Amino acid sequence: MANKREVMAREALLLFSILLVTLTASAQKKSAAQGGIADSCGFAKIEMERLADLNVPRSGHVTLSLNGEFVVMGGHTNGFVPTSTAEYYKDGKWHLMKMVYEHDDPLCVVLHSGKVLTAGGHEKPLGIGQTFPTEFYYPDSHRFEGFGCLDKKRTLANGVEIDSGRVVISGNWYHDDDMEVFDGRKHFSSVKTLSAQRCSPYLFRTSGNDVMVLGTMKSFGGLMEHVVIDRLRGEPFSVPLLDEWKPLPIQCNYRSDDSFIGDMASGVYAYLMAVVNDEGQVAIARVDDTRFSLLPTTRAVPMKGPWGTIDYALPLIVDRQHHRAFLVGKGVDERIYVVCIDYSLQPAPLTLYYTEPLPKDCFCQPVVTPEGDLLMAGGSTDDNFTPSAQVYLLRLGNHPQKSNAANQPLPWLLLWVASIVLALGIFYSLLRRKYHRRKQMQHDEVDIADSEPAGAVQSTGMLADDGSEQLMQRIKTLMETQKPYLNSDLKVSDIADAFGIHRNEVSACINSQTGSTFTQYVNGYRIDHAKQLMREKPMKKMHAVWMESGFASEQTFFRIFKSMVGMTPKEWISSQND
Repeated sequence: MANKREVMAREALLLFSILLVTLTASAQKKSAAQGGIADSCGFAKIEMERLADLNVPRSGHVTLSLNGEFVVMGGHTNGFVPTSTAEYYKDGKWHLMKMVYEHDDPLCVVLHSGKVLTAGGHEKPLGIGQTFPTEFYYPDSHRFEGFGCLDKKRTLANGVEIDSGRVVISGNWYHDDDMEVFDGRKHFSSVKTLSAQRCSPYLFRTSGNDVMVLGTMKSFGGLMEHVVIDRLRGEPFSVPLLDEWKPLPIQCNYRSDDSFIGDMASGVYAYLMAVVNDEGQVAIARVDDTRFSLLPTTRAVPMKGPWGTIDYALPLIVDRQHHRAFLVGKGVDERIYVVCIDYSLQPAPLTLYYTEPLPKDCFCQPVVTPEGDLLMAGGSTDDNFTPSAQVYLLRLGNHPQKSNAANQPLPWLLLWVASIVLALGIFYSLLRRKYHRRKQMQHDEVDIADSEPAGAVQSTGMLADDGSEQLMQRIKTLMETQKPYLNSDLKVSDIADAFGIHRNEVSACINSQTGSTFTQYVNGYRIDHAKQLMREKPMKKMHAVWMESGFASEQTFFRIFKSMVGMTPKEWISSQND
């Protein structure tokens, strides 16, 4: 009778906990529908601070963070006219500086020596033509020095420093392109023809003092159908991943070092890059030397916010100090959205931040501050004739953020109540189990002493059949409501920790109730999820199917699918259409 009452009490506790969690999820979903939480990842409002305006409205400029100061260089101002000015921010205001030449959409490389190489740009107003001139900026003295010219006229080019101050340069807009090298002193020389002509290319340094050049923007406009990677040393090559996930097209001043996550002192060359598939879905690729792979993330990169779609057209930038990367987009509602990627974790968590609607022309490539915030100075969207002078600091660093969910008292109150009830229930269950196990062991010892011969094997203390059935139901409820199997790193200990029991009890329960191992049981849910995706979204790429279903690799997905279903995914899709 006592055991029956205990079973009923546990069942009541479980039902009550499920009810509270369901109510919490329902309230959170309602909050999201009203403009609260985004379904794809955490969603939080950016704390913004407007700084003093620039002296010169500008777009097509370069923004840098140097020695604790913010610096903007060049670009064009009102009337789409190139400007030969620069500014640095100190003591709460911007100080105007005179550059030697005009640089609208220039090449810019911060050298290891501390100097800044700035070169090229449009020759005339309205973004017409390209130029040769180059100059150095010295941050300590706020001084510019003209010293030479490029081997080829360029604008919207990119460069990366290799050794001894040498810089590899490539990219051009409406003009021929090749690969040239700056010797670190005064001279630029063409060193190699390219298999493709590119605008705003990605330049990634690799081992062997080599550099890869890639991208999807053609130098004469349009997008490439096939991504070919050129090299400073070696022949061009292709990567299968980039056939499905192409580099995000960009048309702005891009510095490869802003995406670097490696350690050059140790010879580790690694970068992050935003990529996009034919369906328009954006993802994050990791480049390790010459190896390309998708960065595992807890959720897909959100393509919509509560107020509409998000357009990503700027390169991903990295905060190496805090191991975070930022992908900046603009919404149809004139809000700026920032996807924050904690890339040091596997899978990497994503958080989507948003601003209040801003003036239409306030959008440009931001720079990461030493505190981990983003600074956005000037900019424009579709009107190059009236750029902005406004400057905003987007606080994304070590500042506590309040999500919209935090402003909804009901969901979080229910969540706290559910957590307390679950904790008390688990504590009570553990005490009861310990008490009954001790009594059972005492009983077993008496039985063994009275009825078993010496040397007989003792009880393992595993769950009885009725307790195993209850635990199996709890595991099933957890899998169906919270879907932990979508995490490719899910372990049996994660399930055990959720119930406050030993992992051996979970393994034994699944084995006795289903005849499967824990891995087989979890993979069953993953296969069912993959089938659902393929049924509901038949045009979805297979790479996206296995990633979103919780599999760690494509090979594992195909092997397990064939083993459990008896046919390949492609064969299964064909069978559904028959």
